[in-house]
Amino acid sequence: MLGGCLPLGFAILAGGSLVIGNVGGSRSQLTRWLSGSSEPTAIVAPDPAPVRDASKALTEAEQGPGIKFVSKWEGTQKLTARCADQTVRGKRRVFVPTEVELSCSVTAIHTDHTRRMAVISAAQLGAYRCFVDGVSECSPR
Repeated sequence: MLGGCLPLGFAILAGGSLVIGNVGGSRSQLTRWLSGSSEPTAIVAPDPAPVRDASKALTEAEQGPGIKFVSKWEGTQKLTARCADQTVRGKRRVFVPTEVELSCSVTAIHTDHTRRMAVISAAQLGAYRCFVDGVSECSPR
């Protein structure tokens, strides 16, 4: 008796997992067969979640007044700007929203983990080019 129950139990578990996993469309076929329909049912995949593009987000933020720092050091991996009470991080460019000039320090981290830092005592609104050829300074564009 146990010899007959073991293969039957295995068949039930295997068939159930095939239906649950919809292997080979087995669940769809079973649903069509049970409903008496001969038409295949369409499987609709859910819409993927919207992906936020970081580059678009940065340009949207840059529409207001502020200071933009761009690293021109080839191989910059991370850029951090600290201005007054704000800290902004990015890969090669950062934008600090402000309407007044600020004292800022800008730090770039290279792919080989070396760092460069530039200090601007009174950064004015606009864009700054930083770390040209790896030199620790920022200048207005």
